[in-house]
Amino acid sequence: MAAISLGFIVIITPWTILEIVATCTGSKIPPSIDFCVTWIALSSSFWNPFLYWLLNARFRKICKELLTSK
Repeated sequence: MAAISLGFIVIITPWTILEIVATCTGSKIPPSIDFCVTWIALSSSFWNPFLYWLLNARFRKICKELLTSK
C-alpha cells in the first residue's frame, strides 16, 4: 500500500504545484505543458492495477485465476 501511496504522491504533486503557482501568480501555463502534466496526473488510475499486480502476490493469483477460468 505504501508503494501505491508513494506513486500517487509522485504523480499528483507536479500537477498540484503547477496549479498552485498558476493560481497564485495569475500566470497562464502553456497549453502543451498543462495538457502533459494533467494527463500524467490523471493517468494514476491507469497505473494502479499494474502496481497491485507487481507488488501483491494475492492479487496476481486472483488475476491469474480469473484470466484462466474464461
